[in-house]
Amino acid sequence: MKKLILLLFASSTLIAQERFTFGINTELADKNAHNNNFDYGFNIGSHIELQGDLFYVRARVFWFPGLNDVSYFDFDGGGGLNWRSKFDEHRVYIGAFIGAINRLGWGHGKAGVELGYDYYFDNGFYLGLKTDYQYKHDDKIWRNKESGHSVKSIGLIFGLHW
Repeated sequence: MKKLILLLFASSTLIAQERFTFGINTELADKNAHNNNFDYGFNIGSHIELQGDLFYVRARVFWFPGLNDVSYFDFDGGGGLNWRSKFDEHRVYIGAFIGAINRLGWGHGKAGVELGYDYYFDNGFYLGLKTDYQYKHDDKIWRNKESGHSVKSIGLIFGLHW
């Protein structure tokens, strides 16, 4: 196991340069939000990110019009660890984030963890796949109680890197 870890680091992020990315993403539905009156529809997010040798930091916004009959908008900031391949085509990352939700006003907190994979093309384009787990406090708007709830998501990212 130690040899595998040393091999990964020796052939990867130690030679990586800083990289900026801008991406657009959309997410598949969390099955807990489906019911007889509501089904997921269009949603979109964007982010800007700085990726270093081992760490990354990111700012993100996300918009989901009409989610449970009340539009959803959030922003968050986060960061974590990333592994980048020797020729900088592949990236795997794991991190955490914290943010705020606007649903009939600000003041609804959220926090979460994420795991993802990106593939970088030579032409400045990249594709990514991510999954996350979030704990949110916006449910008082659509469930008339504030108990907090968890959401699991999977998303697809289209972006640019430089």
